Amino acid sequence: MSIRVNKKKLLTFFAEILVMLPVSLIVWYQLSPWLTAFNSLALNISLNWQLPDVLAAIVHHDYWIDIETRLNIDTANGTGQLIIPVNALTYGAGLPFFAALMLATPDFDWRKTVILVCGILFLLLLQTFSIHVFVLKALAFDWQQQIAGAASPINQSNGLALLYQFLVLIAPNVAPLLLWATANKSFIQSVGGLSN
Repeated sequence: MSIRVNKKKLLTFFAEILVMLPVSLIVWYQLSPWLTAFNSLALNISLNWQLPDVLAAIVHHDYWIDIETRLNIDTANGTGQLIIPVNALTYGAGLPFFAALMLATPDFDWRKTVILVCGILFLLLLQTFSIHVFVLKALAFDWQQQIAGAASPINQSNGLALLYQFLVLIAPNVAPLLLWATANKSFIQSVGGLSN
């Protein structure tokens, strides 16, 4: 048994990805202030639900999100408010990759348009949840020693560390490829398959 690969189809697909990826990156970067606004609204809901006594405000600046807390931290110059800045683009880089894969796949039709839109919404929610876990990790591990006059509102735990590693380091990079592969099984089979 051997693997049969349709090289012409595969090379055409890779060439189309090379064309669509820069286009997707440019569109994603231009839309990032609005996409980050979605993240800010969702974070406002989720963090207020989980940490109502800690969250003071969420401030959105283009693709940056500042998580302003009610916690004070000890600094060399005295005590100041803890603000956690987050570059939202860091957690959403899989979105243009997914769009490029979907747009480069042959036979793009209305069904794949629906999959593209649903995939983008899923990746935006994943991005929001990744930022949420990053904030929890920052409170539990990064700023615990500097928080003045109070214990950290989040306890350190192996579960939080594992969740951070999965949702921040692994899922945003793997999810776009898994979404695309799930939606394009027939194309993947047409490019390569097993033969006797």
